[in-house]
Amino acid sequence: MFKFSQTFNYSQTPVLAALLLGAAFAQPVTPATPAAPASAAPQAPGQSKPGVPSAAEWNPQTLGSASYAIAEPVWEGSAALVSAEQRSGIVSALRRDSEGALKRRYPQATFVPVGTPGAVRVTPAIVAPSALVPWAKLTVRLDLDLPSGNKASLSESFGLLTLWQQGAEAANYAFDVLAKRLP
Repeated sequence: MFKFSQTFNYSQTPVLAALLLGAAFAQPVTPATPAAPASAAPQAPGQSKPGVPSAAEWNPQTLGSASYAIAEPVWEGSAALVSAEQRSGIVSALRRDSEGALKRRYPQATFVPVGTPGAVRVTPAIVAPSALVPWAKLTVRLDLDLPSGNKASLSESFGLLTLWQQGAEAANYAFDVLAKRLP
């Protein structure tokens, strides 16, 4: 009789770290799957709700030529899955790979230091699952604070197996999926 537990022993910490930290060495990729429409729907001019991007600021021309400031990424969810050192490496990869995804989406955009007036502030976030089990989901999010004060947030949940299959390209893959949902 085949015993899975004896054949496949692993530690949860290195698995998540390898899955996400591999992104620190990742090269840009373009996912082959089409992305869903953006969660922040464009508003007609003059009909913008407070806090919701207007059509004038949420379009390919405006976002394509905007300046972006990538803020320090946020780790949400279980922090016990990885060590503090591994979490620091993963957070660094999130910052770098979210900027890379925006550069691929909007080649004419510029990237400036956080606090630069008129820049779109982008905060990458990861929501780690409570346990590393095959059916667990990991959520990746981009929170955008537009110069007007309006906000938009894009998020996507990925199965751990899906990200594991991407290998060192996991974070690039996840952020490219989100970036394709931008107008």
